[in-house]
Amino acid sequence: MFEKITISITTLLIVMFITLYYYQSGTEPPQECIDLHQDYIKLSKLVDSDKYHVSARKIFSKEKILYIHSIEKHYHRLLKERFRRSGYDDFKVICINAKKTMNLPAIIQALKEQTPTNPLDKKLEHASRQYDFTI
Repeated sequence: MFEKITISITTLLIVMFITLYYYQSGTEPPQECIDLHQDYIKLSKLVDSDKYHVSARKIFSKEKILYIHSIEKHYHRLLKERFRRSGYDDFKVICINAKKTMNLPAIIQALKEQTPTNPLDKKLEHASRQYDFTI
């Protein structure tokens, strides 16, 4: 009888430790964060592209452009790691909120509207006041 109780308790403890290890070992990043990273990659490439280089420099300050590039690299580092399940939901909510405030289609539209047909086009000087994006 004592042996059965000992085996049962030992089995229960082993299962608990395996479950705890599995729970804390981590998981893949949320899809929302992967999508957000893809948007930052797209924006980073647009800002540096030949077609939108001049417009992006007028719409965004130099600090904002550096911020875009650094955030893209930051998300790249984050997404390479495994996520602890305890912070998974919080990180997912942060990515959802960041994606909502980024509004990539509006930024792309603003870049397209401000692309000069003539390099001497003066419309771009007022672009930074027209478009205020929270990224």
